[in-house]
Amino acid sequence: MSALGRFARPVPPRRAGFGYAASKSLHFLRDTDTTAPRVAAKAGSNRSQPYSKTATDEMKSKSITEAQFLSLLQKILPETTRDLKLAEAILDRVTKEIRLMRSLERFETFCAEGSLPDLEPATVANLQNDLASTFGEENVAVIPEETGEAVAVEIKLPDRTMTSRLRVQSPDAIPEEDEAKVRFVPFPLALPEDPELLWVLARREDLAPEEAMRSLASIEEEFWASKGGLKLQKDRVDRTFAEFIANVPAGMLADSGMKRHYKDPEPRQTLRRLPPVQQDKA
Repeated sequence: MSALGRFARPVPPRRAGFGYAASKSLHFLRDTDTTAPRVAAKAGSNRSQPYSKTATDEMKSKSITEAQFLSLLQKILPETTRDLKLAEAILDRVTKEIRLMRSLERFETFCAEGSLPDLEPATVANLQNDLASTFGEENVAVIPEETGEAVAVEIKLPDRTMTSRLRVQSPDAIPEEDEAKVRFVPFPLALPEDPELLWVLARREDLAPEEAMRSLASIEEEFWASKGGLKLQKDRVDRTFAEFIANVPAGMLADSGMKRHYKDPEPRQTLRRLPPVQQDKA
C-alpha cells in the first residue's frame, strides 16, 4: 500500500470515480479488465464467436454505453473488412482510447473532490508513480506549488496536454464542505455572439451570478496564461471560450465555487405546448 493511499483524504464512497476509501491507491485509474474485446470471425472460421447484442437490444436504451458501443464495433468490423488483424487493431485502439478518457474523467473528479495529505517527497513520488502507471512515466509531471497548498499535475496526451490542480489538506483538518455545506445550482450561460448555445455550468448557491461571471472571466485569463494554456496555443489551438471550457482543470473551477457539467454546449430549446384537448359537450 502506498503512502499516498494510506493518508489521502477519502472521497465519500457513494460517489463514482476516484476515492481512496474504496481503493487506497490511484491504481484504480486502470480498468481491471485489460483485455480488449476480440473481433468475431466470419462464418466458416475456426475462431469462436462471442455473444453480441442485436440492434434491437441496443435500441432499447436511450443512450449507448461504452460496453454497447464496443459490442457494436465488434460486430460491425468483421462485416466491413475481411482483414481480421486490421479489425482487431482498430477495436484494440478504440478500447484503449475509451479507457484513457475514463481515467482522465476520474482523475478530474478526484482533483475536484480529493486531496493529498502533505507534500512529503514520498507522497508526491507515490502520486507520480500511480499516474505514470496509467498514462506513462514520460507523459506525467507533478510539481508542488511554492505556497504548499497544492500540486500541479500535467498529463501529456497525443492531441493535447491536460493540466490539473490537486490541493493539499491534512487528514486532521475539517473539510470546508463539512463546516458549511452549500449546494450547487444551475449556471447556464451563453456568449453574446451565439445566444442560442447554452454552456451548462453550476455555481455555489452563495455565489451570485454576477460574481460567478467575473470569476469565470478571471479563470479564463489565468488558464490561457498557465503552462497548459500556453502549450495549447503553441499547438495552434484557438483561444476560444469553447476550448477554455473543454480544457480548464476542474480544480480551477472548483476553487472559485463552480463546476462544469458538460464540455460541449447545448442548443437552447423552446417548449412547444400541445393544443388543449377539446371535450365534446354532452
